[in-house]
Amino acid sequence: MICSQKSYEMVTRPGNVVYGIRCTTGQESPLFFADPTSAERVVELFNRCQLSPNQFLDALRDAVYENFCSR
Repeated sequence: MICSQKSYEMVTRPGNVVYGIRCTTGQESPLFFADPTSAERVVELFNRCQLSPNQFLDALRDAVYENFCSR
């Protein structure tokens, strides 16, 4: 995992479709969405490492956390 401490939560739409990530650190909990840099990075990781779907979701969560929640 990229981030050892998970300080975020997934935000889903009906049908359990993930559409964003909310940071859970600090006083505010803003909702962030993956930017193109995150998506490209995770897709590259997915293709190179042949991740399972669950591993892919973990990698996506960590990439977005690293980009937004740790700022």
